[in-house]
Amino acid sequence: MDPMAPSEGWWGGTVTLNLTASVNSGAAYVVTPREIGRLTDVAVCGRAIRIRNGFYEYLQFGRGLQPKACRSGLCGSQLQAYERDNVVTFAPLLPTPQLIRVYPTDVRDIGRRVLLQGRDQNKQVILTTDPGTGLSAPGEYLQLASPFSTSVNQFSGQMEGVQKDQTWGPLQFFQVDPVSGVEVPLSTMDPNEGVASYRRYLINGIPSNNLCCTSPGSPLQLTAQGRLDFIPVQNETDYLTIPNVPALIEESQAGRFRKMENGLNQSVYHHNQALMLLNGQIDAYEGKTNTAINVPIWGSQRLRRQPV
Repeated sequence: MDPMAPSEGWWGGTVTLNLTASVNSGAAYVVTPREIGRLTDVAVCGRAIRIRNGFYEYLQFGRGLQPKACRSGLCGSQLQAYERDNVVTFAPLLPTPQLIRVYPTDVRDIGRRVLLQGRDQNKQVILTTDPGTGLSAPGEYLQLASPFSTSVNQFSGQMEGVQKDQTWGPLQFFQVDPVSGVEVPLSTMDPNEGVASYRRYLINGIPSNNLCCTSPGSPLQLTAQGRLDFIPVQNETDYLTIPNVPALIEESQAGRFRKMENGLNQSVYHHNQALMLLNGQIDAYEGKTNTAINVPIWGSQRLRRQPV
Protein backbone atom coordinates (compact mmCIF):
# COMPACT_ATOMS: atom_id res chain seq x y z
CA MET A 1 0.00 0.00 0.00
CA ASP A 2 3.02 2.31 0.25
CA PRO A 3 2.83 5.16 -2.31
CA MET A 4 6.55 4.65 -2.99
CA ALA A 5 5.89 1.14 -4.33
CA PRO A 6 6.15 0.73 -8.11
CA SER A 7 2.95 0.26 -10.09
CA GLU A 8 3.63 -3.47 -10.58
CA GLY A 9 4.52 -3.98 -6.92
CA TRP A 10 7.76 -5.15 -5.36
CA TRP A 11 9.78 -8.14 -6.53
CA GLY A 12 7.69 -11.29 -6.34
CA GLY A 13 4.46 -9.31 -6.29
CA THR A 14 3.30 -10.12 -9.83
CA VAL A 15 2.10 -13.31 -11.46
CA THR A 16 1.12 -14.43 -14.96
CA LEU A 17 -2.44 -15.73 -15.38
CA ASN A 18 -4.19 -17.72 -18.07
CA LEU A 19 -7.85 -16.71 -18.05
CA THR A 20 -10.83 -18.14 -19.93
CA ALA A 21 -14.00 -16.20 -20.70
CA SER A 22 -17.11 -16.75 -22.81
CA VAL A 23 -17.82 -14.26 -25.59
CA ASN A 24 -21.31 -12.84 -26.06
CA SER A 25 -21.93 -10.15 -28.71
CA GLY A 26 -18.26 -9.20 -28.85
CA ALA A 27 -17.84 -8.84 -25.09
CA ALA A 28 -16.49 -11.08 -22.36
CA TYR A 29 -16.28 -10.74 -18.58
CA VAL A 30 -13.32 -11.94 -16.53
CA VAL A 31 -13.20 -12.35 -12.74
CA THR A 32 -9.83 -12.74 -11.04
CA PRO A 33 -9.20 -14.81 -7.88
CA ARG A 34 -8.81 -13.20 -4.46
CA GLU A 35 -5.01 -13.32 -4.69
CA ILE A 36 -5.08 -10.70 -7.46
CA GLY A 37 -5.30 -7.07 -6.39
CA ARG A 38 -5.62 -5.88 -10.00
CA LEU A 39 -4.57 -6.74 -13.53
CA THR A 40 -1.70 -4.62 -14.81
CA ASP A 41 -1.56 -6.01 -18.38
CA VAL A 42 -3.90 -8.06 -20.57
CA ALA A 43 -3.24 -9.74 -23.93
CA VAL A 44 -5.86 -11.20 -26.30
CA CYS A 45 -4.59 -13.59 -28.98
CA GLY A 46 -1.04 -12.49 -28.15
CA ARG A 47 -1.90 -8.81 -28.57
CA ALA A 48 -1.63 -6.44 -25.61
CA ILE A 49 -4.67 -4.25 -25.02
CA ARG A 50 -5.36 -1.25 -22.82
CA ILE A 51 -7.06 -1.46 -19.43
CA ARG A 52 -9.38 1.47 -18.80
CA ASN A 53 -10.51 2.51 -15.33
CA GLY A 54 -14.08 3.09 -14.24
CA PHE A 55 -14.10 6.79 -15.15
CA TYR A 56 -12.97 6.42 -18.77
CA GLU A 57 -16.45 5.66 -20.11
CA TYR A 58 -17.87 8.81 -18.50
CA LEU A 59 -15.65 11.28 -20.36
CA GLN A 60 -17.78 14.02 -21.88
CA PHE A 61 -16.64 13.40 -25.44
CA GLY A 62 -15.52 9.80 -24.99
CA ARG A 63 -16.85 6.53 -26.37
CA GLY A 64 -19.60 6.24 -23.80
CA LEU A 65 -20.66 3.26 -21.74
CA GLN A 66 -19.55 -0.17 -22.87
CA PRO A 67 -20.42 -2.66 -24.28
CA LYS A 68 -22.29 -1.42 -27.33
CA ALA A 69 -24.26 -3.25 -29.99
CA CYS A 70 -22.47 -5.04 -32.86
CA ARG A 71 -22.13 -3.27 -36.18
CA SER A 72 -20.21 -3.91 -39.41
CA GLY A 73 -18.59 -7.08 -38.11
CA LEU A 74 -17.15 -5.25 -35.08
CA CYS A 75 -18.82 -5.77 -31.74
CA GLY A 76 -18.70 -2.82 -29.38
CA SER A 77 -15.70 -0.57 -29.94
CA GLN A 78 -11.93 -0.87 -29.77
CA LEU A 79 -10.47 -4.05 -28.36
CA GLN A 80 -9.91 -2.88 -24.78
CA ALA A 81 -10.45 -3.96 -21.19
CA TYR A 82 -12.58 -2.00 -18.74
CA GLU A 83 -12.58 -2.21 -14.97
CA ARG A 84 -15.90 -3.15 -13.41
CA ASP A 85 -17.18 -3.19 -9.83
CA ASN A 86 -16.02 -5.98 -7.56
CA VAL A 87 -18.24 -9.06 -7.48
CA VAL A 88 -18.76 -11.73 -4.81
CA THR A 89 -18.93 -14.84 -7.04
CA PHE A 90 -16.75 -16.05 -9.89
CA ALA A 91 -19.74 -16.80 -12.14
CA PRO A 92 -22.94 -14.74 -12.47
CA LEU A 93 -26.33 -16.01 -11.46
CA LEU A 94 -28.44 -17.45 -14.28
CA PRO A 95 -31.38 -15.35 -15.57
CA THR A 96 -33.95 -17.42 -13.67
CA PRO A 97 -34.12 -17.44 -9.83
CA GLN A 98 -31.69 -19.95 -8.32
CA LEU A 99 -31.18 -21.76 -5.05
CA ILE A 100 -27.67 -21.64 -3.59
CA ARG A 101 -26.06 -24.92 -2.56
CA VAL A 102 -22.84 -25.11 -0.52
CA TYR A 103 -20.59 -28.17 -0.31
CA PRO A 104 -18.07 -28.38 2.56
CA THR A 105 -14.87 -30.27 1.82
CA ASP A 106 -13.89 -31.03 5.43
CA VAL A 107 -16.15 -32.79 7.95
CA ARG A 108 -14.81 -30.54 10.70
CA ASP A 109 -16.69 -27.63 9.10
CA ILE A 110 -20.11 -29.16 9.73
CA GLY A 111 -22.12 -26.62 11.71
CA ARG A 112 -20.19 -23.55 10.51
CA ARG A 113 -22.27 -20.77 8.94
CA VAL A 114 -22.38 -18.98 5.60
CA LEU A 115 -24.25 -15.71 5.02
CA LEU A 116 -25.79 -15.32 1.55
CA GLN A 117 -26.99 -11.83 0.63
CA GLY A 118 -29.07 -10.77 -2.36
CA ARG A 119 -32.62 -10.43 -3.67
CA ASP A 120 -35.30 -13.04 -4.07
CA GLN A 121 -37.43 -13.94 -7.11
CA ASN A 122 -39.60 -10.86 -6.42
CA LYS A 123 -36.54 -8.55 -6.38
CA GLN A 124 -36.97 -7.98 -2.64
CA VAL A 125 -33.99 -7.88 -0.27
CA ILE A 126 -33.70 -11.20 1.57
CA LEU A 127 -33.80 -10.71 5.36
CA THR A 128 -33.24 -13.15 8.16
CA THR A 129 -32.90 -13.21 11.93
CA ASP A 130 -29.47 -13.86 13.36
CA PRO A 131 -29.98 -16.78 15.79
CA GLY A 132 -27.01 -15.60 17.81
CA THR A 133 -28.17 -12.03 18.45
CA GLY A 134 -31.86 -12.15 17.57
CA LEU A 135 -31.46 -9.10 15.33
CA SER A 136 -32.66 -8.75 11.75
CA ALA A 137 -29.89 -8.97 9.17
CA PRO A 138 -29.75 -8.78 5.37
CA GLY A 139 -29.30 -12.22 3.83
CA GLU A 140 -29.86 -15.84 4.76
CA TYR A 141 -27.71 -17.77 7.22
CA LEU A 142 -26.91 -21.24 5.93
CA GLN A 143 -25.52 -23.85 8.32
CA LEU A 144 -23.09 -26.27 6.71
CA ALA A 145 -24.15 -29.90 6.63
CA SER A 146 -23.02 -33.12 4.93
CA PRO A 147 -22.99 -33.61 1.99
CA PHE A 148 -24.39 -30.14 1.24
CA SER A 149 -26.68 -27.35 2.42
CA THR A 150 -29.24 -25.59 0.22
CA SER A 151 -30.72 -22.14 0.77
CA VAL A 152 -34.41 -21.72 1.53
CA ASN A 153 -34.67 -18.55 -0.55
CA GLN A 154 -34.27 -18.23 -4.29
CA PHE A 155 -31.75 -15.64 -5.42
CA SER A 156 -32.08 -13.56 -8.58
CA GLY A 157 -30.17 -10.77 -10.29
CA GLN A 158 -26.72 -10.67 -8.74
CA MET A 159 -25.38 -11.91 -5.42
CA GLU A 160 -24.75 -8.88 -3.22
CA GLY A 161 -22.60 -10.49 -0.55
CA VAL A 162 -21.15 -13.77 0.69
CA GLN A 163 -19.58 -14.17 4.13
CA LYS A 164 -18.49 -17.26 5.99
CA ASP A 165 -16.88 -18.47 9.19
CA GLN A 166 -13.26 -19.51 9.11
CA THR A 167 -13.21 -23.13 7.96
CA TRP A 168 -10.80 -26.03 7.78
CA GLY A 169 -11.34 -26.63 4.09
CA PRO A 170 -12.55 -24.65 1.05
CA LEU A 171 -16.26 -24.30 0.31
CA GLN A 172 -17.82 -24.93 -3.10
CA PHE A 173 -20.89 -22.94 -4.16
CA PHE A 174 -23.39 -24.04 -6.80
CA GLN A 175 -26.55 -22.47 -8.17
CA VAL A 176 -29.46 -24.90 -8.44
CA ASP A 177 -32.53 -24.52 -10.63
CA PRO A 178 -35.53 -24.96 -8.27
CA VAL A 179 -37.57 -26.68 -11.04
CA SER A 180 -35.11 -28.98 -12.81
CA GLY A 181 -32.57 -29.38 -9.98
CA VAL A 182 -29.66 -28.77 -12.37
CA GLU A 183 -26.48 -27.60 -10.60
CA VAL A 184 -24.15 -25.02 -12.15
CA PRO A 185 -20.82 -23.95 -10.54
CA LEU A 186 -21.03 -20.52 -8.94
CA SER A 187 -17.95 -19.87 -6.80
CA THR A 188 -15.45 -21.16 -4.22
CA MET A 189 -14.01 -19.70 -1.03
CA ASP A 190 -10.73 -20.49 0.70
CA PRO A 191 -10.58 -21.61 4.37
CA ASN A 192 -9.20 -18.30 5.66
CA GLU A 193 -11.45 -16.18 3.43
CA GLY A 194 -14.18 -14.37 5.33
CA VAL A 195 -15.74 -11.92 2.85
CA ALA A 196 -15.93 -12.64 -0.88
CA SER A 197 -14.73 -9.81 -3.17
CA TYR A 198 -13.12 -10.26 -6.58
CA ARG A 199 -12.04 -7.90 -9.37
CA ARG A 200 -14.13 -8.01 -12.55
CA TYR A 201 -13.15 -6.81 -16.03
CA LEU A 202 -14.98 -6.37 -19.32
CA ILE A 203 -13.11 -7.33 -22.50
CA ASN A 204 -14.92 -5.40 -25.23
CA GLY A 205 -14.62 -4.93 -28.99
CA ILE A 206 -13.75 -8.53 -29.85
CA PRO A 207 -14.03 -8.87 -33.68
CA SER A 208 -16.71 -11.40 -34.59
CA ASN A 209 -14.91 -12.39 -37.82
CA ASN A 210 -11.47 -12.96 -36.29
CA LEU A 211 -10.94 -16.71 -35.95
CA CYS A 212 -7.71 -16.09 -34.04
CA CYS A 213 -9.74 -14.89 -31.11
CA THR A 214 -12.87 -16.97 -30.98
CA SER A 215 -16.34 -17.39 -32.38
CA PRO A 216 -19.44 -16.24 -30.48
CA GLY A 217 -20.17 -18.59 -27.61
CA SER A 218 -16.70 -20.17 -27.63
CA PRO A 219 -14.17 -19.66 -24.82
CA LEU A 220 -11.74 -16.77 -25.17
CA GLN A 221 -8.19 -17.37 -23.93
CA LEU A 222 -6.51 -14.42 -22.24
CA THR A 223 -3.02 -13.94 -20.84
CA ALA A 224 -2.57 -11.34 -18.14
CA GLN A 225 -0.13 -9.97 -15.60
CA GLY A 226 -1.66 -9.48 -12.16
CA ARG A 227 -0.45 -7.68 -9.09
CA LEU A 228 -0.80 -9.84 -5.99
CA ASP A 229 -3.04 -8.59 -3.20
CA PHE A 230 -2.11 -8.61 0.47
CA ILE A 231 -3.41 -11.70 2.27
CA PRO A 232 -2.36 -12.08 5.95
CA VAL A 233 -0.34 -15.21 6.70
CA GLN A 234 -1.81 -17.61 9.25
CA ASN A 235 0.30 -20.75 9.02
CA GLU A 236 4.04 -21.29 9.03
CA THR A 237 3.81 -22.71 5.50
CA ASP A 238 2.08 -19.62 4.06
CA TYR A 239 4.16 -17.66 1.55
CA LEU A 240 4.99 -14.00 2.05
CA THR A 241 3.72 -11.57 -0.57
CA ILE A 242 6.99 -9.65 -0.23
CA PRO A 243 9.86 -12.19 -0.16
CA ASN A 244 12.35 -9.88 1.52
CA VAL A 245 12.87 -10.74 5.18
CA PRO A 246 15.34 -7.89 5.99
CA ALA A 247 12.88 -5.34 4.58
CA LEU A 248 10.02 -6.87 6.57
CA ILE A 249 12.11 -6.68 9.75
CA GLU A 250 12.87 -3.00 9.10
CA GLU A 251 9.19 -2.25 8.47
CA SER A 252 8.21 -4.12 11.64
CA GLN A 253 10.59 -1.92 13.59
CA ALA A 254 9.08 1.14 11.88
CA GLY A 255 5.63 0.05 13.07
CA ARG A 256 6.94 -0.49 16.59
CA PHE A 257 8.46 3.00 16.84
CA ARG A 258 5.35 4.55 15.24
CA LYS A 259 3.36 3.54 18.33
CA MET A 260 5.88 5.10 20.73
CA GLU A 261 5.83 8.66 21.91
CA ASN A 262 8.56 10.70 20.18
CA GLY A 263 9.37 7.70 17.99
CA LEU A 264 8.42 9.27 14.65
CA ASN A 265 12.00 9.90 13.51
CA GLN A 266 13.03 6.31 14.21
CA SER A 267 9.91 5.07 12.45
CA VAL A 268 10.70 7.11 9.32
CA TYR A 269 14.32 5.90 9.38
CA HIS A 270 13.41 2.21 9.48
CA HIS A 271 10.69 2.70 6.84
CA ASN A 272 13.21 4.29 4.48
CA GLN A 273 15.59 1.41 5.15
CA ALA A 274 12.87 -1.03 4.17
CA LEU A 275 12.21 0.85 0.92
CA MET A 276 15.93 0.89 0.14
CA LEU A 277 16.15 -2.89 0.59
CA LEU A 278 13.08 -3.46 -1.57
CA ASN A 279 14.42 -1.27 -4.36
CA GLY A 280 17.76 -3.03 -4.13
CA GLN A 281 16.02 -6.38 -4.48
CA ILE A 282 14.31 -5.23 -7.67
CA ASP A 283 17.64 -4.09 -9.13
CA ALA A 284 19.26 -7.40 -8.15
CA TYR A 285 16.66 -9.58 -9.90
CA GLU A 286 15.38 -7.30 -12.68
CA GLY A 287 18.52 -5.30 -13.43
CA LYS A 288 18.84 -1.55 -13.69
CA THR A 289 19.03 -1.47 -17.48
CA ASN A 290 16.71 -4.36 -18.39
CA THR A 291 13.55 -2.23 -18.46
CA ALA A 292 10.73 -1.69 -20.94
CA ILE A 293 11.06 1.54 -22.95
CA ASN A 294 8.10 3.54 -24.27
CA VAL A 295 9.02 4.98 -27.66
CA PRO A 296 6.72 7.84 -28.80
CA ILE A 297 6.07 7.16 -32.49
CA TRP A 298 5.09 10.74 -33.30
CA GLY A 299 7.85 12.37 -31.31
CA SER A 300 8.20 13.35 -27.70
CA GLN A 301 5.13 14.66 -25.91
CA ARG A 302 7.32 16.65 -23.57
CA LEU A 303 8.67 20.04 -24.67
CA ARG A 304 12.29 20.48 -23.64
CA ARG A 305 15.49 22.15 -24.77
CA GLN A 306 17.51 20.21 -27.31
CA PRO A 307 21.33 20.25 -27.26
CA VAL A 308 22.94 22.04 -30.22
